[in-house]
Amino acid sequence: MDDNQQATDINDTPDGRESEGYCLSIEFVFDESTDILSAIVCDSETSQVIDIAHINSLISDGDWTSLYFRDGALDDLVTKIETGEHGSFEVAQRLDATVSIDVAEDLMSATISSTKPYGGAEMNQGVFETCIASAGIDSDLCDESTVREVLEGKVVVDRVLAAGVEPEQGADAYFEPLVEGIVRRAPRSDEIGNVDQYDLTDFVVEAGAELMRRHPQTLGVSGSTVTGVSIPATPGADVPFFSDLVAAVISDTDPNVLIAEIKGHPIATSNSVRVDPMLKVKDVDLRSGNIEFDGSVEIAGDVRSGVTIDATGDVFVKGVVEAATIIAGNDLLIASGIFKQGDDKSDGEATTRLTAGGQ
Repeated sequence: MDDNQQATDINDTPDGRESEGYCLSIEFVFDESTDILSAIVCDSETSQVIDIAHINSLISDGDWTSLYFRDGALDDLVTKIETGEHGSFEVAQRLDATVSIDVAEDLMSATISSTKPYGGAEMNQGVFETCIASAGIDSDLCDESTVREVLEGKVVVDRVLAAGVEPEQGADAYFEPLVEGIVRRAPRSDEIGNVDQYDLTDFVVEAGAELMRRHPQTLGVSGSTVTGVSIPATPGADVPFFSDLVAAVISDTDPNVLIAEIKGHPIATSNSVRVDPMLKVKDVDLRSGNIEFDGSVEIAGDVRSGVTIDATGDVFVKGVVEAATIIAGNDLLIASGIFKQGDDKSDGEATTRLTAGGQ
C-alpha cells in the first residue's frame, strides 16, 4: 500500500444525497478470509432512503471505521446507488502494519518505509525481525532510533535504516630517527632567544647506539556492507630498511630498530642511517693543508683562505669560512658565517666555493 494513502473519513463525506425512484436496500458484509468489506445493494420491497449518513451509521455500527477506505470509495458507492446499480461493491479493506526495505545496489545503505495498521495487526518485534532477515540486513547495523519509531507505530518514509561501514586504509610504514644529532641540525636558543652559534651537537654515536626505528605498516580496518559482508581493507605500504647498510645493522632483539656498528657520525636517509668515520680538526689553514676524507669532518675553528676540504659525508664548521673550497657529500653546516675579503683583485679574485650533496 502506498504510504500516502489515507483511509476515507466517512464522517467527512458530503451527505444529503439519496436514491429517488428506486426501492433498494444496503447492507455491509466483512469477509474474514479476504479482509474485504463489501456493500451489498439489492432490491427492496419498501422505499428506503440511502444516503451518506445512513452508510456512515451502518459502518460505525459494524465497527469498521478503522478499515482502509480508498479515497472516494463511499462517494462512488452512493453514485452507484443513485443510478440504480445492484450487486456487491468492495469499499474497504483490513490491513496490517507493514514495512518495506530497499537495499542500495552497492549494498552500502538500506532505507525503510512503514505504514500504520488499518484495523489489522500492529507492527511487532517478530514481524520486524523477519522483514530485516528477508532483506538480508545485518541487524547490528540498523539505526536504533529508526527501529524504535517503526515498532512504536510511527510512519516513516525512505528513512535510512542501515549504513555500511567503509574500510579504513592502513598506514604506510615510516621511520623515526632516534639520535638527536640526526634530528637537530641547528644550535639551540635560550629562553630569551639568544643563540650560541657554537652549540652544535658533535654528531657522534657509540657502537651499538640505536639510530632509527621502523614503524611497520598497519593492515587497516575492514568495512562491512549492510548485509554483513566484510569489505577487506587495503594495507599500508611495507617499506623495509635500506638493504645496503653502511656501518649500521638491524638489531638482533628488535627487527625494527637500526643500531650503529661502529663509533662515528650518523647520516640519515629516508629509510636508513649510515655511520661515517669522523675526523675532528681545530682549524684548517695552510699549515694543516687540504683535507680529503672518506667520512665526515668537524672543524672546531675556522677554515682559512686557500684551502680545500673534500669529504664524502657531512662537513661542520663551528667557526667562519674564508675564501676556501668545501665539498660535502651530504650536508654542509657553517655556524659563524662566511668571511668576505676585500675587493682588491690585484692578485686575482678570492672566491669561496661551497658544494653540498645533502637534501
